[in-house]
Amino acid sequence: MADKQGRALPEVNVRLVETGATTRTDADGRFALDDLAPGRYTLEVTIEGQQPITQTVEVKPNEALEIRLPVAGGYALADVVITA
Repeated sequence: MADKQGRALPEVNVRLVETGATTRTDADGRFALDDLAPGRYTLEVTIEGQQPITQTVEVKPNEALEIRLPVAGGYALADVVITA
């Protein structure tokens, strides 16, 4: 997770709605959700002071995803690793 200038956003809450699995971004703005069954999931990202942002993602076996979520303030989610 990074801002428009590319600075990492640590401690951002990330949740998969269907499973309830949660995590937070690390000091580099990265996060991972492992051992998911292939399929469609709703990813919810919460940045303090912002409304939650959701996006549907398709998880495929042994494939990393890169997702971008534009939000107020110019934040974007990027370089996400979700593996099945």
